[in-house]
Amino acid sequence: MQNIPSLTPLRGIAALLVLLFHLVRPGYLYGLTGGREALVISKGYLWVDFFFVLSGFIIAHVYRGDFLDGVSRAHYGRFLLARLARIFPLHVFMLGLFVALELTRLVVQLLGLGSDYPVFFGARSIESLIASMLFLHFAHMDQSSAWNSVAWSLSVEWWCYVVFPFVAAVTWHRVTSMRAVAGLLCLFLTAFWLGTVDSQRQLDLLNYWAMARGGIEFLIGMLIYWFYERRRWAGIVGSDVVFWGAFLLVFLLFHLGAPDASVIPIFGVIALSAAYNRGIAYKILNTRPMVFLGEISFSLYLTHMFLLGTLWKLQEVLFGPSLAAGLGYGGSAIALLLFIAITIGFSYMTWRFVEVPGRAFIRSFVRKSAVVPALS
Repeated sequence: MQNIPSLTPLRGIAALLVLLFHLVRPGYLYGLTGGREALVISKGYLWVDFFFVLSGFIIAHVYRGDFLDGVSRAHYGRFLLARLARIFPLHVFMLGLFVALELTRLVVQLLGLGSDYPVFFGARSIESLIASMLFLHFAHMDQSSAWNSVAWSLSVEWWCYVVFPFVAAVTWHRVTSMRAVAGLLCLFLTAFWLGTVDSQRQLDLLNYWAMARGGIEFLIGMLIYWFYERRRWAGIVGSDVVFWGAFLLVFLLFHLGAPDASVIPIFGVIALSAAYNRGIAYKILNTRPMVFLGEISFSLYLTHMFLLGTLWKLQEVLFGPSLAAGLGYGGSAIALLLFIAITIGFSYMTWRFVEVPGRAFIRSFVRKSAVVPALS
């Protein structure tokens, strides 16, 4: 299977843009925003949707060959175990850090040093923790009601993995089926465009809508890969003009406040163009810093809200809540760069010492499961 190297750095770019979306908000670095948000920033939640499109593309590239002739129990089990190895170790580690924070709050309260705000309650309840462990928390949460708020996308991603082999087995070699999938995706995006699903024409939807949101975009990624495999218009789509033009068009649509659904097909074009491109875009994306950013992208995404909440609370305790408001533009810019540097450093550590060894440990069971049938 041929590697598609440019897709890894794209994950890093998307993760960094999600971080900026959460950080450059009026409630945090006031000096950068003046209490207002540019649409280019406030639409940053859509880079999570880019993750779903990119994930569908990559999973189709890596695994569709295992399920072209149907879904066997052995292939299905190894596939799910391999995907669990990718997302579970860091997910559990971050939940552990949030639990440690909650225990610290409990100790502080027992010592009479803090507020009487209830611990292990509501969004931070044991029930919510169990739901997060089982990747079920997308079904009953809003932006704040989760141990790790950004992990909602992880639960959606997992259930996309569960369904993927069956979709690939049914549709991949059937042009009529793929056209039907494309038609359904167009209808769904049109519904968002017209506001019949969400009156504000936004895709920033959680709860059960999160599954529809991520699932449809995962299918779009699969469909884009179906076109990639056939290499139609590869020379045109893979040109630097198309790649950079698509990126600029996304930011233009953000700035104009266009319906969110209008951006999703362009995300597909970016993924497809990056996969084909061997020009300037390829050279920039595959520089060492960009590849590094892509390698730690999952850690960057999953850790940044923990760091943001913890460091923000720490500075309030040490310097008071008015510090951030008084930083001004220059001070806020320095604080932004400092936080990005801390997050990248922390993300490297979790990637190196949690993701990689955790993935290797779980994948060892994948290898064992492949050897047993051969021996028997």
